[in-house]
Amino acid sequence: MLKTELCCRKGPGGIDVLLKAGQHERAQKNTFTKWINYQLETHSSSGQVKDLFEDLRDGVLLCHLVEVLTGEALN
Repeated sequence: MLKTELCCRKGPGGIDVLLKAGQHERAQKNTFTKWINYQLETHSSSGQVKDLFEDLRDGVLLCHLVEVLTGEALN
């Protein structure tokens, strides 16, 4: 069940935007997913995240992301 609490954040131009907690959570998940994909694409990784929790579950893409962010290969 989604929470009905409201949270506030600053939108473009300093406009206050009210979002329900579930919408805020989805917005954060989408933003983080896009950031991960940008990092992987920028550094020529073949992986792409579509579902944040499913795609990182086995650790393969997570290892690629760690390698990209640290600049070192994991052994």
